[in-house]
Amino acid sequence: MAKRLWLSSKSIRSQNSLWKKILITIVLLIGYIYWGTNALEVNYFTLVDEEIPSEFSGMKIAHVSDLHNKDFGSAMIDKVAVEEPDLIAVTGDLIDSNFPDTAIALEAIEGLRAIAPVYYVTGNHEASRFDLFSELAVQMEAAGVMMMDNRTLTLEKNGQSIHLIGLEDPNFINSALSFEEKYEQMHNKLTELSDPDSFQILLSHRPEEMASYVDENINLVLSGHAHGGQIRLPFIGALVAPGQGFFPKYSIGSYVENETTMIVSRGLGNSGIPFRFMNRPEIIMITLETKE
Repeated sequence: MAKRLWLSSKSIRSQNSLWKKILITIVLLIGYIYWGTNALEVNYFTLVDEEIPSEFSGMKIAHVSDLHNKDFGSAMIDKVAVEEPDLIAVTGDLIDSNFPDTAIALEAIEGLRAIAPVYYVTGNHEASRFDLFSELAVQMEAAGVMMMDNRTLTLEKNGQSIHLIGLEDPNFINSALSFEEKYEQMHNKLTELSDPDSFQILLSHRPEEMASYVDENINLVLSGHAHGGQIRLPFIGALVAPGQGFFPKYSIGSYVENETTMIVSRGLGNSGIPFRFMNRPEIIMITLETKE
């Protein structure tokens, strides 16, 4: 005679309760990931250095990076405008090579240019889609953006000055070369452009080249590329970053070595991995202060 298995009403209620909890957890997790991928955050840094000319004390720099043609509507522009920066530094990957949309990139850069002077260097995604970027670059120049790839500018104020340097992303260098050879050429170009007798600000997409920046006594480096590690875990930090692999050394915030301070942006958009975890998109505001 076949045996019958019966589930008590209490057991059924317990199972239903478990599934409800799992479903609620999944919904909350999806909501958190969506919020963390799209909710812009402004983070603030103050660099105090005796080498900052007194006329530039109080200067505010907005640093944005790695938009990857993500469309924030007016939110990103509005947040930058509220901060009233003296200049805006854009450190590469304005477009995304996988889903390029130069119209979104141009709209963003024109919005920033309406706030303050914009200084821009390329990232690896511009190099990957040079066919599109070359046209975008012309439009950016027409909008008044200062294209800083392998260039220097002297910013002057009441007889004092600071030295602004921009480095082209190494992926623009001869594709037949190894990464080591490309980075060596990048370092050589920085040596050529640097002026150790001045306070120097460098715009460079690649934080993994920190050693080169330290070698050239760059005072302040603004960089991106790492996306904050894309996914950050409690007690571990950044999981993976392009150019650095797993558990990257340079992924977020400020790093100080000798006379060099590097500030790495978490970036704004995404590429490859379409979401962020514990790693909101950010705008960075940096204030320069002369150390008395």
